[in-house]
Amino acid sequence: MRGGIVQTPPLSAGSLPGITRQVLLELGRKIGVSIVESSLGLEDLYRSDEVFVTSTKRKVQPVGQVEDHRVPQVPGAVTQCLVRAFSDYVGKFCEFRTVKPEDGL
Repeated sequence: MRGGIVQTPPLSAGSLPGITRQVLLELGRKIGVSIVESSLGLEDLYRSDEVFVTSTKRKVQPVGQVEDHRVPQVPGAVTQCLVRAFSDYVGKFCEFRTVKPEDGL
């Protein structure tokens, strides 16, 4: 994230078409966070205000350092906003209930 805009590499650059990534692309539009696909190099990461990665297991994970370069905001406001939005999204689609023995599995 730099200058208020989240940038992610396009799938054509080798990014995996992850579910978490896709959900964030959709959520960004809904909550007013600009997320664009663009070619990125290591220098882009060095100049970023915030850096995070997404995965099914780790969800939205802030990154504090890229090689020897510290990321200025960890987690930054935009990352925190996306973490909350993703958590809310998951919560809406996952209901937890107690399974009673008579219900079976």
